[in-house]
Amino acid sequence: LSLAVVSVFLRLGFLLKLLLMLVVAGIHYGLFISQPLFRGYFYGIANDSLPYVPWELKLAVAISCVTALLHVLDRQVEFTTRTDYQWRAKLLVEQEEVETMRGINKILLENILPAHVAHL
Repeated sequence: LSLAVVSVFLRLGFLLKLLLMLVVAGIHYGLFISQPLFRGYFYGIANDSLPYVPWELKLAVAISCVTALLHVLDRQVEFTTRTDYQWRAKLLVEQEEVETMRGINKILLENILPAHVAHL
């Protein structure tokens, strides 16, 4: 849960988020390894599909997979956010160009036609 909380911070860069997630993952791994309650739980699993792989390694792989998944999702969110920002900036520039062209066209039209006809 704390890995997801770190991943949700929107105003941090992806490298800082990755560093925080790695620190939190290391803390979780250290807590799981050091507490006898967790050791007893992991040793007590009867239907283990990989009996010769140490539970510490299984735990490290699981925590690493969750961290990697959250990092990939964070990168996708950052890419989408940057693309959206660039599109909005481009839209503002294009809207300013359209307003400029509208003003120029209005001036040209008023030069050709009478003012009461040009306003239609």
